Amino acid sequence: MPEQTGDEQTTDERTADAARQDAGRDERQDQDDEQTGGKANREAARYRTQLRQVEAERDRLAGQVEALQRQAIERLVVETHRGKPAGLWASGVTVADLVNEDGTVNPDKVKQAWDKAAAELGLRVEPAGLYVPGLGNIPDMSGTRPSWSDALRGRAGT
Repeated sequence: MPEQTGDEQTTDERTADAARQDAGRDERQDQDDEQTGGKANREAARYRTQLRQVEAERDRLAGQVEALQRQAIERLVVETHRGKPAGLWASGVTVADLVNEDGTVNPDKVKQAWDKAAAELGLRVEPAGLYVPGLGNIPDMSGTRPSWSDALRGRAGT
């Protein structure tokens, strides 16, 4: 998830703020409608309220879908390309750049974006396979160690 500063808001927070503002407007409109006494105005106010609720729900669900898409992209970067997702996002790419029209993650677009980010930002790709620390840095002690034949001949400590 992206880090937030004091000035930034998540999609859910913006949606909640917009819904509260719209609800306040609707309540004022409802009060005006009641004063004029129009049945049509009350019905219109009810539809506006429903519309605001549906819009808030739509925005909340859109935020959830984007979070799931982002998670799938990050998993693909880690598992397939052995990279860190932060590098991909630092290159300026967005979730919308990496998904198909139907909303599914496009692995080819992710690969292209990762390759571009790795080249531009000089990102190091984790090596494939097993990693053995210190491999090749072990000193050769074969000539200084006593062998079994030396031990049997009595030259073990010399």
